Amino acid sequence: MALLSVQGLGFAYQQNRALDNISFELERGEILAFLGLNGAGKSTALNLISGVLPINEGSVRIYGHDLAREPKAAKAYLGYLPEQPPLYPRMRVRAYLRFAGQLRGLQGQDLDLALDWVLGRCGLESVADKWVKHLSQGFRQRLGIAQAIIHRPALILLDEPSVGLDPQQRRESLDLIRDLAQDHALIFSTHILSEVQAVASHVQILHAGCLRLSKTALAEQAKPSILLGISQNLSPDLQKALQALPDVLALHAEAEGYWRVEYAPEQDYKRLAKRLSQWAAQAGLGLFALQMAKNDLERIFLQTTQASAA
Repeated sequence: MALLSVQGLGFAYQQNRALDNISFELERGEILAFLGLNGAGKSTALNLISGVLPINEGSVRIYGHDLAREPKAAKAYLGYLPEQPPLYPRMRVRAYLRFAGQLRGLQGQDLDLALDWVLGRCGLESVADKWVKHLSQGFRQRLGIAQAIIHRPALILLDEPSVGLDPQQRRESLDLIRDLAQDHALIFSTHILSEVQAVASHVQILHAGCLRLSKTALAEQAKPSILLGISQNLSPDLQKALQALPDVLALHAEAEGYWRVEYAPEQDYKRLAKRLSQWAAQAGLGLFALQMAKNDLERIFLQTTQASAA
C-alpha cells in the first residue's frame, strides 16, 4: 500500500478548471516536485491533498485512509506548509511551536521531546526565544516547516518553500528538504528548475491544471548528455560505432553538425568526454565542440509547456 495515493484528482473554480484528472503515488523517502509556471495548478493540488480544499473529484488516500471520508485519520500522517506560513508575529518561536504541537495532540513529555527535536532538526535553537516578528525570512520559512513536522508526519507538503529567500537561505532550505526525505515522503511545488535538480527524486510537470509529464516519463528522458560538434557528416556506420562506446546510451542529431550523446548517470563526464575525443581523432573526424549539453530538464520543461500551450 502506497503512503500517498492520488487518483483522478480535479477541481474547478466556478467555470475555470484549475486541476484536471491528476493521479500518482508516493512512498516514504521520495521527494516529488510539482514543477510548473505560475498558475499551473500546483497550489491547488497541494490544497486538495492537504484537505484545505474539499475533494469533489477523485480521491486522496494517505496510508489507506480516504481524506474525504476519514479526514482525521488521514491528516494524522500529514504536515503542510502553505506558500504563506501560518505564523503568529506576536509569539516567541518556542511558544508558537508548543502551540502547534498542542494542536496536533502532543502534550506533556511527548511535547517537550518534540519541541527539542524540531528546534534542532530545523536549526532554530539560536532563535528559540525570539519573537516571530523579528525573524529573518529564512528563519520564518524554517519555522513554517517546523510547525508542519513537529508531530513527525509521514507525508510533508511544502508550497513554494524557497519563495522570497536569498541564495544562501534557498540553499539552506533545500538542504533541509533533502534531509527530511530520509524519514518522510515529501512533495514541494516550485517553478525553479535548479531546485528540482538539487533535491527531487521524482518530477511531475503541471501546466494549465493538467499533468503533462509524469515522474516515470521524465526519469526516462532526462539523461545527462554531451554535445558533440563534428565538421563532417556521420555515416550510419560511424553512428553505430559511436553508440557502441561504453556508457553511451543514445545518440540524437541536434542542429547542423551537432550531436547529443546521452550517457549513463553514474559515468564521469570528463572521462567520457576524453573517450569521445579519442574516438573522433581515431575516426579522422573534425571535432569543433565537446561540452556538457544544455540541461535536459530545462529542455523537456520548455518543450512540454510550449507544446501544451500550442
